[in-house]
Amino acid sequence: MSQQHDVRNATRSGWELPPRVLFAIAVGVCFAVCGLSKALLPAELVMPLVVTALLVCAAAIGVVAWRRSGDDRNDVTCADAAGALVLIGAVTAAATIEPEQLVRMVAG
Repeated sequence: MSQQHDVRNATRSGWELPPRVLFAIAVGVCFAVCGLSKALLPAELVMPLVVTALLVCAAAIGVVAWRRSGDDRNDVTCADAAGALVLIGAVTAAATIEPEQLVRMVAG
């Protein structure tokens, strides 16, 4: 008797991080970026950098979601985690970054 192996759900390394863990890692990275940027950069650059980190993490998890198209739709998926990060980033940007601040930052 031969055993059949379903390779559709296998990954190269044999394991993959669940979406909730990826989300927690992304939020942790953003907290680290926030803490480091508060210590090292001028105050007006902190929130734009945090928002950028949120959106970059969302894009990275979005790529993972695209690669894992067969996620269980009854549980939290990578697409859900990416969408939540985009929402958090957009709300943070709208609530904390003034347009004049952004113009000053881009102008020089």
